[in-house]
Amino acid sequence: MNNESHEDNLKSDLFVSAFKDILDEHFRNHRSILTSKNLEEVAIKGYHTGSIAPFGYQAVEVDVESFGRTIIRKQLVIHTDESAVVRILFDLAMKLIIQDKFSYTSLARLLNEMDLHRRRSTWTTKNVKSTLRNPLYFGVKLYGAKRSEKNVHKKPLKVKCPAIVTEDTFDFIDRHITRSKN
Repeated sequence: MNNESHEDNLKSDLFVSAFKDILDEHFRNHRSILTSKNLEEVAIKGYHTGSIAPFGYQAVEVDVESFGRTIIRKQLVIHTDESAVVRILFDLAMKLIIQDKFSYTSLARLLNEMDLHRRRSTWTTKNVKSTLRNPLYFGVKLYGAKRSEKNVHKKPLKVKCPAIVTEDTFDFIDRHITRSKN
């Protein structure tokens, strides 16, 4: 084989390899978009798309008919014991706000002193805050609140789910937290 023919083969191999890489990237992006759309559709129908249910809820499997076949989806339902702890947290937060003694640290300390655990772990200021600020607890699950760079242009979807506290309770606490930050 002469040198010129060998160089032509190398150029051809490099071209084919580069073309395959471009196609692979295109199909990866396409699959990612399809997966994102499918998950969004599942969320819009009210099914849980995550693995672990948020504290206060449990994900139960339900059979769903889809294109003539049965598939299993997960639906959030209220977990009796955990939801009682969530209600206590919101009640304590309201009381501390009224007494002008509200803080995430004091709420975590009170719950831990009462032996009201969060799935076998103690309460921290971080998970007290995330629970009190999550609209899921008054029945609105935000799907897509933490979007990837590819989907950052999409607004989060508001999906109905079972409420553990009233919207009034949530709003009262949320207004206090928002005012305290300013």
